[in-house]
Amino acid sequence: MTAAQNSTCGMRPRKNNRHLPARMYEKHGAFHYVDSDNKWHRLGPTSDYGKALEAYARHVSAGGNSVAALVDNYFLDPDFLALAESTKKEYRRLGEIIKKIFAEFTDATTVEPKHIAQAIDDEAKTAPVQSRRMRSLLLSVFALAVRKGKVTANPVRDIKARKYKKKTKRYVTDKEFAAVKAKVPPTMACIMDFCYVTAQRISDVLKVTIGDIRPEGVYFQQKKTGNELIVKMTPDLAEIIERAKALNRAHRKARVVPINDANRPLFRSRQGGKAFSYFGVSTMFRRGRDAVGAKWTIHDIRHKALTDAKNLGLNPTELAGHKDERTTTIYIHQREVPIVTPPSMPKTA
Repeated sequence: MTAAQNSTCGMRPRKNNRHLPARMYEKHGAFHYVDSDNKWHRLGPTSDYGKALEAYARHVSAGGNSVAALVDNYFLDPDFLALAESTKKEYRRLGEIIKKIFAEFTDATTVEPKHIAQAIDDEAKTAPVQSRRMRSLLLSVFALAVRKGKVTANPVRDIKARKYKKKTKRYVTDKEFAAVKAKVPPTMACIMDFCYVTAQRISDVLKVTIGDIRPEGVYFQQKKTGNELIVKMTPDLAEIIERAKALNRAHRKARVVPINDANRPLFRSRQGGKAFSYFGVSTMFRRGRDAVGAKWTIHDIRHKALTDAKNLGLNPTELAGHKDERTTTIYIHQREVPIVTPPSMPKTA
């Protein structure tokens, strides 16, 4: 909930319950809905979040057919709840922005394509990537509204997002990779090697547990796509895993949470033996990168690995966990500079 919304209902910006939908709070063992008049409505005990959401939806729906109500309803839909946590968090943030932009539209049936186009174009002037995400969210919000009979047509469908100039990407050379690795702590260097050999996203690498390591390889269930794959065990991968375990043994003096070995993260910090956060890893990487004046990011390790796999005659699509090889082709070509053969100098008599 934004500060503006809270001031409307006479409340301060929330410090707790940030995981809950707007105007929904947990208090005294129960969930409550706070309406625009600052009245609290009990939704049910905290032990039954599902039924509380159903009651919340009824209160939100009773608030009218505004764009804000459509957004809140979408955030309760099973399709939304099935999205990755990172996507849900980003959509909720964008949802608050959309509510402000369309605050005057208390009747969503009055929203026309031109209104959507103006909102997206205005956003694209300063945040082109965010404008595309905003369009995606609006498309889903109005698609659900059509399904529920709230509106008769989706005004977003025929409005395309503005194209934007993508950042220039280039292939990270072995020398550049080694230079950064030499400047980071041993654990970060190990993580970099693991990211490269498995070619997986950093978020998936950080959640690998001891139980995911099998004789045939390392099991992954990709957070972004939900796809499952096992990266085959190779001498290089086995060596990196043993190096990570050796670093963990060196941390034994640190206090660790007593959990089953199989559930312990492969890469864990000295502080409590917990898995590294993305922020912690990116900070370690950034310090090493800045020390050598490099510009590439930790995500480019995956791009380098897939490009190298293709050049070695391997199957980068399977390694990436993509369903369509066209996705992998675009993924690689954006970062691979082609090597072309120049003509020979003409021979003179």
